[in-house]
Amino acid sequence: MGELKRRVATGLIAAPLFLGTLYLGGYLFGAVMALIALGAQHEYYRLSAGCSATALQPIGLSVSAALVVAVLHPSWWPLVAGLLVAGLAVSPFLCSADAYLQRIAATVFGSVYPAGGLIALLALREHVALPSAAAVAATVWVVFAVWGTDIFAYFVGKYLGQRKLAPAISPNKTWAGAVGGVGGALTAGALYWMSGAFWAAPMVPLLHIVLLSVLLAGATQCGDLIQSLLKRTANTKDAGGLLPGHGGFFDRFDGMALAAPVALIYLHLLLG
Repeated sequence: MGELKRRVATGLIAAPLFLGTLYLGGYLFGAVMALIALGAQHEYYRLSAGCSATALQPIGLSVSAALVVAVLHPSWWPLVAGLLVAGLAVSPFLCSADAYLQRIAATVFGSVYPAGGLIALLALREHVALPSAAAVAATVWVVFAVWGTDIFAYFVGKYLGQRKLAPAISPNKTWAGAVGGVGGALTAGALYWMSGAFWAAPMVPLLHIVLLSVLLAGATQCGDLIQSLLKRTANTKDAGGLLPGHGGFFDRFDGMALAAPVALIYLHLLLG
């Protein structure tokens, strides 16, 4: 089976399961996002080790796990801060002087991206200032915008792309693909806007749907470039291998890890 067929087959199985848990929300979606976020973070730590920056995984993964708990139970936010402070406090005893800065930077970075960015999707589902049904619709729109960006960028770039976007980072990405990715995110935004007829709840205004869709397309593609640079530095093709045709969680959700916090910040500023 070719790579594209494996990618499609995996998507047809995984996407409905992912969207089903997103719809249900709560602890179930929290558990799914914890699995994805911590899995992507672990894969990132493997890449950082290949870049001569071996992270303190127990500290980074503990902070990210606490972040999931804090999103579901906001009163537990001091746990996140406490684990981070405790981790920094013991870190000098766990690292040699010549590698301390690299190891701490890699550890903290992993809890911000990809883990923190992916947990932002859970925060968007649970805490955006919209009624429950509208919150589900808005979160699905963000997910579809990321997926639409990836799909449109791939096919437009493959068949129309000539001028390279960032050849030193990802030789296959083109400007045509980047523009196509924006079209994919706008298509997702259009579907969200049209779905408003079926929701008896407030929707994001049309102007902001357009603006945020464009921002999501840009964030998705920047997230992909970040991961491509990490893989190129570590001299590896994929961050993992759990998802046939996609690689690992980090490979599949690299764009989401940057787009989700953009959506969370934008909608928080817009809706309060």
